[in-house]
Amino acid sequence: MVETAAAKNGGLILDVAHVMAMDISYEDVGHVPARYLINVELNDNVLPGSPGYDPSARRFCGNGEFDIRGFIAAVRKTGYAGPWAVEVFSRDLAGWSLDDLNTRAYETTLAQFAE
Repeated sequence: MVETAAAKNGGLILDVAHVMAMDISYEDVGHVPARYLINVELNDNVLPGSPGYDPSARRFCGNGEFDIRGFIAAVRKTGYAGPWAVEVFSRDLAGWSLDDLNTRAYETTLAQFAE
């Protein structure tokens, strides 16, 4: 679809939550041509089908069961060099201050890039 559209301002956003929900292998992620990727979103959750799985929530990286480092490695395999985003939301976070949310998101996400 992206290739056929050939739009200079379009492409794919890979969100680890959707990759997990759709049971897409990290091997398949690693075969996506980087020229089609415009953004990558990181977050965490328990695995789909597990008790406590909430498809309408996103946790901080490392606060769930996703293999975030494996996902990052698969995306890097494509040659992707664009932006990485953090998408975190849930009812549990509704009372947090913006500073606390940003600090926690930054720290937990950056830890996933550590070698």
